[in-house]
Amino acid sequence: MENSKNSSSNNFLVGQIWNYETRSNEENSTLQILKIDKAENNIIHIAIFGLKIKNNKTGDLNEVIGHIPISEESLIKSVTTLKNNQMELPDFESGYLQWKAAFEENKAGYFTILVKDIVHSIDEIINKN
Repeated sequence: MENSKNSSSNNFLVGQIWNYETRSNEENSTLQILKIDKAENNIIHIAIFGLKIKNNKTGDLNEVIGHIPISEESLIKSVTTLKNNQMELPDFESGYLQWKAAFEENKAGYFTILVKDIVHSIDEIINKN
């Protein structure tokens, strides 16, 4: 497990659960650090829990996004407080390996926006007509 140190003295470690600036209807949502890639700006892989993304076509409620690659800088701007220092990781390896293969072929990237904006964008994509 790698960790990263940054200018705002957040020290992200794999397994940590963080509170973050959420959308207004998801105040209890948290994110977890899944993996830290030392590439470019330190790409940090997170899972997001406690979401309320309703699929208007199926009526299903999506409460989890299992894998999101995000820049360390964007994550620093998103998190508010550390909730728990070390928690068991969910199964994310399959999604990570797919992303990593595409990233190495320059066919995938990572987010450079706030976590709440990522959630909002995914919500819009799911519910696009």
